[in-house]
Amino acid sequence: MDFDFLKDRYDFELARQENLTSALTLPVGILTGLGGVVAAMVQSFAFGHPAWTSLFLVLFFADVVAFVGALYSLALAYHGQDYGYLPRLGELRSDEEELRRYFVEHGGDEELARAEFQQQLERRIIDAADRSAASNERRATYLHRARQWLLVVAMLTFLT
Repeated sequence: MDFDFLKDRYDFELARQENLTSALTLPVGILTGLGGVVAAMVQSFAFGHPAWTSLFLVLFFADVVAFVGALYSLALAYHGQDYGYLPRLGELRSDEEELRRYFVEHGGDEELARAEFQQQLERRIIDAADRSAASNERRATYLHRARQWLLVVAMLTFLT
């Protein structure tokens, strides 16, 4: 595979990680605001008429369930991170030197060692990018669910 393509995919998944983390800010802010509105409604509701009180409590309970669903999905989107990274540059350099030494000691040349190291590095990039892509997909799914729950919270808050 083309090394630049692999490097670009690895960089893309790391950038996507940052974008997903940034995308959590708005839903958290909206959820916080809606939670404050619901809390204010509960405090100011006049629990007098039984029919209105029952309707209010049913809508309030549904709103709380949706709120918890949104909060749970946002928590999973934030904490569900399992990213793959390349080793530090010093470790890569050490691995390359060790491989070169091994090849030279066993009758190979430095060009073969360089080619083998390149293949190992490509495998590491692929593994890290694949792991990051899977994590990003999981987080994007949780973020999407959180947004769906957030819409339900908004509608139920309005109805309440």
